[in-house]
Amino acid sequence: MKPIRPKTPRYGVPLSTCSSQDSDSVKMATTAHWRAVGRRFAAGRGRGVVADIEPRYLQRDRHSSPRNRHWSHGCAGRLGRERGRGYLAASITPWRSMMVPSSAFLAVRGAGIAHASAARALRWATTLWFLVTVAGQLVFAAYIVALYGGALLRGHSGQWNTVMTHGHVDGDPAGNAATIAHVLVAALVMCSGALQLVPRLRARAPAFHRWNGRFYLGAAVVAGVTGIYMVWWRGAVGDVVQHLGTSLNGVVVVACAALALQRIVAGDVAAHRRWALRLFLAVGGVWFFRVGLMFWLALNRGPAGFDADTFRGPFLSFLAFAQFLLPLAVLELYLYCRARGGAFRQWGMAFVMSGLALATGAGVVVATAGMWLPHM
Repeated sequence: MKPIRPKTPRYGVPLSTCSSQDSDSVKMATTAHWRAVGRRFAAGRGRGVVADIEPRYLQRDRHSSPRNRHWSHGCAGRLGRERGRGYLAASITPWRSMMVPSSAFLAVRGAGIAHASAARALRWATTLWFLVTVAGQLVFAAYIVALYGGALLRGHSGQWNTVMTHGHVDGDPAGNAATIAHVLVAALVMCSGALQLVPRLRARAPAFHRWNGRFYLGAAVVAGVTGIYMVWWRGAVGDVVQHLGTSLNGVVVVACAALALQRIVAGDVAAHRRWALRLFLAVGGVWFFRVGLMFWLALNRGPAGFDADTFRGPFLSFLAFAQFLLPLAVLELYLYCRARGGAFRQWGMAFVMSGLALATGAGVVVATAGMWLPHM
C-alpha cells in the first residue's frame, strides 16, 4: 500500500496520512537512522534541528492520532526541548515519508538519555577538577605574593634564596628584575586565567573578558620568556634534561598565546577557546610540577626515583616534560570525547577526570601543608 500524498507543504507529511505497512528492510534502515540521529543530537551537533536533517523536512504533526502524536512529541521533546517539540523528521526523501516504527523511537530515546547522562557526568567531573585546580593555584599565588612580594617590600630580597637557587644575586639588577617579573606575573596569571574560563563571566561581562584576555596573553608571554632566561642564565636546580623540559614549556606557552590571539583576530571563536585552554594548562606547568611532585612524595612516603639532595633523577626528568605534556594530552582526549565520543567514551573520560581531580586535590593539600603555608 503506497502512502497517500497529502495536500500539505512540499517537504513534510503528517503521520496520519502515512502507511504503517513498511517492509522489514525499511524498518531496519529507519531504526538505524534514528539511532544515529539520537547519537549525533546528544553530542551537541543538532542545534536548531534534529541532528543534521534540514528544517525543510520538518513538518508539525497536527493531524496525527494521539498515539502518533505522543511518539512525535516524545522523540522531539527528548532530543531538543523547544527546538524540536512537536516535530517529526522521518523523511527518507524530500517527497515521500513513512511512519517510523516504535522501536526506532525507543532507540532514539535510549541513545539520547544515555548520551545526556554521560555528557552530564563528564561536565560535572570536569567542573570538579577545574575548581580543585583553581583553588590550588590561588593558594600558590598567595604564597608567591606573601613570600616574594613581602620580602621585596621589606627590602630583604635575599630571602628569596631560601626557596629559589640564585633568586637574588647582588650586582645583577637585570637578573633580579627578571626574577621579580617572573614570580609576580606568575601570581597574576594564576588569577587572571581562571577568570577567563568562567562561561557566565564571559557572557555577562564581554568587555572584561576581552581586556583580561589581553592582559593574560601578555603576562603569559612575559612569564614564559623570563622563565627560560632564569633556567639558562640565572642557574636552576636539576640537570640538563629538566632544563630542556622547562624551556620547552616556556616555548609552548608563547606558541599557545600567539595562536589564541591569531584565532580570535581571525574570528574563529571555537579554535580560540581551544587554544586558550591549552594556554591555561601550559602556563600552569610549574604549578603542576609542584603538585605532582608532592603527590608523588605522599604516595611513596618519601623521595622515590630521584635524589633529594641533588634534585636529580629519572622521575624529575620525566616530570619536567609531563608537567605540561600530560595535561595537554588529557585536554585533547577530553575535547575528542566531548565532541565525537559516544556514551561509553564520555563515561570513561568522566572517570578519568574524577580520578585526576582526586589526585590533584591530594597534591594540593600536601603542597599547601608542606611547601606553601610554612613560608606565608
